[in-house]
Amino acid sequence: MQRTIVGIDIGNDNISASVAKVSENDFEVICSVYTPSKGLSKGKIINLNDLTVSLKKCVDEIKKESNINFTSAFIGISSSSTRLVKTKGVALSTSLNLITPTEIKEAISDAEKIELASDEVIIDAFTESFCIDDSTIVEDPLAMKASKLQANCSVIVGKSELINSYRNAFRLSGINIEGIYINNLELRKIILNEKTIKENVLIVDAGAEVIEIALYKNNELEYLSSLPVGGQNVTKDIAICLGIQEEQAEQVKQNYSENYKTLYREHSIGTLKAESLEIDIKLFKDVVESRIEEIVTLIKKDIKESGYLNEISNIYIFGNGLAMFQDVKYFFEDKMRKKTIIVTKNQLELQNSCIINSIGIVKDAYDRLKLIYEDSYDNGSNINHDNEINNKKKKSGLIRNFKRLIDDFF
Repeated sequence: MQRTIVGIDIGNDNISASVAKVSENDFEVICSVYTPSKGLSKGKIINLNDLTVSLKKCVDEIKKESNINFTSAFIGISSSSTRLVKTKGVALSTSLNLITPTEIKEAISDAEKIELASDEVIIDAFTESFCIDDSTIVEDPLAMKASKLQANCSVIVGKSELINSYRNAFRLSGINIEGIYINNLELRKIILNEKTIKENVLIVDAGAEVIEIALYKNNELEYLSSLPVGGQNVTKDIAICLGIQEEQAEQVKQNYSENYKTLYREHSIGTLKAESLEIDIKLFKDVVESRIEEIVTLIKKDIKESGYLNEISNIYIFGNGLAMFQDVKYFFEDKMRKKTIIVTKNQLELQNSCIINSIGIVKDAYDRLKLIYEDSYDNGSNINHDNEINNKKKKSGLIRNFKRLIDDFF
């Protein structure tokens, strides 16, 4: 049975959407778009009407590009105002000592029985691994011999008021929410593989106003955080120091960030002419590097306080908030003393790096629908647990290209 999966990522700067056509044996991203986002600040909704209008524009655009009139979508939101709960659930097998879908569902359900504050709800929950009879760790326990099954899960908890606001925005846009994911966590679908199973990977997704951090140990989510800084801070500093409007500063940043060091070496004395502006390239360089250094210092401080700094093997940087700046990796490698990989929109052959999050959403939704709960897949409903079946069936060419790029870094 073939169906369509739509993923919509809500960012402070852009909203991106991707559509994938899937069947039991096939997954293909057929279309991705992005449009400007309004009504959000630092991951929180500040104007519901503005957000609804922005959503409607993105939904109309992806419908036009894909020629598909969908009415539901999986969405990704910021990790701001959320918390991670690591939990375990247990189920005992039947007298046959054989793990069936019933035991798997019971173990996962037991893991989700966590204590919540009165203003909190569970946003998402996914299974990291299973433990058989208190010893063997497996990804898929179905049909295995065991008397006890333990599900090791990650549960994302957030404020109910914020989640209700997102639901209202989508309802007003004519879209039903099938599932809510944390956008930064969807990047794990691109990065994590058999080569990272013994690594401790830090993923930094830097947006316009928020930097989201996720640490994975042995491919399992261990730490989640967000910082209220991003590329917009660089823009504001450029505007102040160069004495120009923020809109002009943003354009200058977009024009020169990818090669500002090269331009400085070529024009260290004098100015650059950008349309009607004259830009002091040395001042531009000093402003950019001062702000980037400050942001990297804040990231290091957050990880150090979490206690995981010394455990990190590799750092991956996504998002226009940082990835667009020439040689930004050296700021991380100097401050954090860790191998750093910058993933840019040019490397991924995308118009905007924000699109990768919506692609990750549809990939994650597909993987979850491909669980052993085949009845849920057939009727198109959402199962919010992650236990991807190990298979070699066809995947989207775009996803393969992403993974090939990541593999090249090792």
